[in-house]
Amino acid sequence: MNILITGATSGIGFELAKCYQEAGEHRLVLIGRKSLQDLSDPLFTQDNYVQLDLSQSFAVSQKEVSQKSEQLATLEAFFQTQKIESLDLVIHNAGIALYGPSHLHASEALTTLLNTNLKAPIALSHYLLPFVQTSKGKLVFISSVAAHLATADYVEYIASKAALEGFARSLRAEKDVRVQIIRPGATQTDIFAKAGISSEQVNPSSFSSAAQVAKAIHKSIQSSDLDTTIQLSNKILSFIGRFFAPLLDRLLIRIAKNKNP
Repeated sequence: MNILITGATSGIGFELAKCYQEAGEHRLVLIGRKSLQDLSDPLFTQDNYVQLDLSQSFAVSQKEVSQKSEQLATLEAFFQTQKIESLDLVIHNAGIALYGPSHLHASEALTTLLNTNLKAPIALSHYLLPFVQTSKGKLVFISSVAAHLATADYVEYIASKAALEGFARSLRAEKDVRVQIIRPGATQTDIFAKAGISSEQVNPSSFSSAAQVAKAIHKSIQSSDLDTTIQLSNKILSFIGRFFAPLLDRLLIRIAKNKNP
């Protein structure tokens, strides 16, 4: 199998890459922002790693192939060098977060988040779709249980994940391709520190490890499920968020009023 994973240099993406490497008989295409020289793990080699900055906007249309961005040109050159003509699995895993009152975030930070969490998966999906269709493969979008929950201080992150799910579901309806949405919950990764969240505000040690979540995602990908939420507690939260949204919203409004009288 040819498997492409974004956000592969840390967190869930790195653990997923290790899962597939250990399973054997898989050819990995790993995408990350760091240079290969900055990656010490032997998992990453010049034959499987592509340095791409997904925070940079790069829209692409199959009708406008001449306007491909530098990032997609880099990926295309890698595919040609490695003679990759099909992909059995694409895992859109890369993601970042913003924390705090949404009106305080700089426009540059918001642009970076939307590019990474939403625009890059859309652009990559457009470009990679023919490779996936050739092998009758699957596109997997790593969303979040938060996509169904209104939560203060994570406004833009939640909005990006909800929009990503909308794109994934619509792509599934539009194209002849298998699409799966997987929602993990909070995980022990560096996403919190990168968002400027202190350990006093959020204690990642209380969450499932990235390795545990990656193994659950790996198992879910092997299933025929269209949508999967990882862990029972997250399934309950997702159910509440989807089917009891009005009640939940009223509760959150009341909490916000008490917090900011």
